[in-house]
Formats: sequence, structure tokens, C-alpha cells
Amino acid sequence: MLDKEKEVLREARGADDAFFEEFGQALKDKQVFVIDDIRADSSADFIVIKLLDRIKDSMQFRKDMIERQLALPLKPEEVKQFEKSYIYKHSKFGVNSPLNISNPGKTKRNTVLYRERLYFLSNQEE
Repeated sequence: MLDKEKEVLREARGADDAFFEEFGQALKDKQVFVIDDIRADSSADFIVIKLLDRIKDSMQFRKDMIERQLALPLKPEEVKQFEKSYIYKHSKFGVNSPLNISNPGKTKRNTVLYRERLYFLSNQEE
């Protein structure tokens, strides 16, 4: 009975390995960064450290940032409605531009909504 269960586990492991190999290759074909060479024969804390070390550069210097898509430019007439809302608040910079602190342009013409905060940029190029 023990040998039978060992064989069932070996077959399940083989099927899982084949699936992950195929799935990893499909991700690589779509240019998704895949980490498949870290061995799991050490402690979980050490494996997490190795994984974080491998993905650090990919996360910091990635080409397409999802965060950029979360920034929503607002029309000047929409700003007042968002300011009255209890959900959206001014950023810690207030009505000053966070990208041009040396030249604060206190205008609400170029407003961006990002993660429930309103940012007031000094010009449209920022």
C-alpha cells in the first residue's frame, strides 16, 4: 500500500513538473520574466531573499509601469467635484506641483487623479 501511494505521488509530481515546464515556456514566449532556476532545498526565508534579489532590478527599472495607467488626467471643470468628494483628497503637496517644487504654479488646470489623491501639475508635459 505504501509503494502504491509513493507511485501515485511520483506520477502527480511528474505531471506537475511537466505543466510548470510548459507554462514557463509559454510565459517566456510572451516575454514574461520567469525565475525557474532557484532551488527550494533551503529555508523559506532564504528562498524569499533570493527571489527578491532576482526581481529587484526588474521591478525598479521595468519598461512599462502599470502605475502610469492609474494616473487619470482630469478636466478643469471636474476638479471641483472631486475636491468636494469625501473619497479624494489633495496630495501632501497641496495645490503645488510635486514635480516642480522650486517653481510652484498654484493652478488647477493640469490636475491628475492618482490613488485617491489629486496632484496639481504646473504644466501639461509633466
